[in-house]
Amino acid sequence: MYSFAPIADTSDVHTGFYFIAIVCAIFALVALFNASKGEFLTVAVICGLVTAMAHNSSYTPVHPLNQQVIGTFVAFQPEGYSESSGKTRSDHHYMYVVYNVDGVPVILQANEGAPYPPKAVLYKN
Repeated sequence: MYSFAPIADTSDVHTGFYFIAIVCAIFALVALFNASKGEFLTVAVICGLVTAMAHNSSYTPVHPLNQQVIGTFVAFQPEGYSESSGKTRSDHHYMYVVYNVDGVPVILQANEGAPYPPKAVLYKN
């Protein structure tokens, strides 16, 4: 996958784990005050397993490469299609820009009116 801008590295964001840990702690405290000892142990084990699974999936780093490559401008490529539903019809038009990176054509969505240089720095992930 190629892009004009580097992809943000969100592999160190653990908001989901902290949210699940807080919810499990609250649930375990409510179960502690409202249940007998056998029921609390079951709830505590389940909450511990859920928190451990959230920790394991949250702390698995998957860092984007964001390798810089140079692309050579080839052409613009328009695309359009029509959708119809009953008596309603709508046309959709898109513009793409094609760059050549090491002999491979790379198609990226273009913005209207934006300049695209003959040589551009793209990010490979």
